[in-house]
Amino acid sequence: MDRDGERGWRRWWTPAGLPLRVGFLFGLLGAMLAAIGLVRGAFEPFSWRGLAMAIVLAGGSWGLVSWALTTAMMEAGRDEETTGEE
Repeated sequence: MDRDGERGWRRWWTPAGLPLRVGFLFGLLGAMLAAIGLVRGAFEPFSWRGLAMAIVLAGGSWGLVSWALTTAMMEAGRDEETTGEE
C-alpha cells in the first residue's frame, strides 16, 4: 500500500474510539457470515436483494450491539474509577 493510502486509513482509524472500532469489526464479521450463509444456501434460495438485505441487517445489528456493549463496559469502568476515589 502506498504512503498516501496508508495515511488515509490511519487518519480515519486512529481517532476512532474503541467502541467504534469494535462495532466496525463485528459488523464486518456479521456481514461476512450472513453473505457466506446465503451463498451456501443455508436459509433461502440465493437472490441479490436477499444478499444485500442480509448484509445490511446482519452487519448493522452485529455492529450496533457490539458498539453498545463496548460503550457500556467503558462507561462502567469509568464509574468504578470515580466511585473508588470518594
